[in-house]
Amino acid sequence: GGWNITTFFNNLPTNGVDTDSEAIAFTDTGLVVYDAVNPAIFTIPTQTIPGPPPAEDLNITVDFHGLTLYDAEWTAWPETQDGYAEGELRSYSIDNTGTIIGSYSNGQTQNIAQVALATFQNPAGLQLIGENMYAQSVNSGDANPSAPGVGGKGFIVPGALEMSNVDLAQEFTDMIITQRGFQANSRIISTSDEMLQELVNLKR
Repeated sequence: GGWNITTFFNNLPTNGVDTDSEAIAFTDTGLVVYDAVNPAIFTIPTQTIPGPPPAEDLNITVDFHGLTLYDAEWTAWPETQDGYAEGELRSYSIDNTGTIIGSYSNGQTQNIAQVALATFQNPAGLQLIGENMYAQSVNSGDANPSAPGVGGKGFIVPGALEMSNVDLAQEFTDMIITQRGFQANSRIISTSDEMLQELVNLKR
């Protein structure tokens, strides 16, 4: 009998074709050979397992240098294992360099992305587009983005509460308006109470 190599993934061929045409031969001493001249150099090409978007293709190189065969009963078992089961994203965290680290259900962690920081030649020239959002403008100059801590930029402090960035003058104005409204309502209630008291006195 003979031995052949077949590479597949979920019963589908990798690289579009099966590799079962590759036969393995052994010497009398049990070493794998590619041909009679070059013992123990048999390898198969790198196999590509296509993944669904946005997953990247998985490239696997298989080397049979250590494969042996002897005239006896045998049992196959893995010598080492460096893989892990598939996992789903359970949570994520952000470190001080802006790296977003995903934690998966299989106990693995993976760097997913990185938050960038940007500096401007004239930060005061940024255009206000919301309560605390700014956009690049002609006066601010072009953005100079990079990773936190690079090019004189600061670091990110994850989980920290920032100081208030509201318009202080507007907040004081709103507070005074609210205070005056409360005082006016208090006077109305006081006047109504006096009128009711006067009616009670007239009845007596």
